[in-house]
Amino acid sequence: MAAVSACAAGIRIILAHEVIDEKSNEIPAAQALTAAMGLKERVFTLDAMHCQKNLRDRQSDRQ
Repeated sequence: MAAVSACAAGIRIILAHEVIDEKSNEIPAAQALTAAMGLKERVFTLDAMHCQKNLRDRQSDRQ
């Protein structure tokens, strides 16, 4: 089983995680995680795999 996690690095805790479906990858899991957390007007960092217009647009739609 694999998962993506949202961490608060400054206080060293995991805020939430999303399991990656067996026949999927971390991109939809990260999108689901950020949607579930309601990250309005927040800055978050991801690796280069997540430099996709769709992820950015989903965040903008919720503002």
